Amino acid sequence: MIRSMRIRDFRKKMADALNRVAYGGERIALTRRDEVIAVLVSYQDLQELRKLRDDPKTVDAAFEKAMKYVIDKNEKLYKRLA
Repeated sequence: MIRSMRIRDFRKKMADALNRVAYGGERIALTRRDEVIAVLVSYQDLQELRKLRDDPKTVDAAFEKAMKYVIDKNEKLYKRLA
């Protein structure tokens, strides 16, 4: 789960937030006016994301999963409307 933190609070608690990300494995979405403007992730998470991005099998599998989700949602909606 990604925790949300306002930029104003991040400035006050930067060291604590960075330690939670780096050593606690947390992910923190930084927000301004309730809009996410950045996400803090650990270096390990970044490396994993890069591996996933660069692996064609992973990309294909993610695309297929996303397409299945969209098709299932549309079928359910169509059934409700019919």
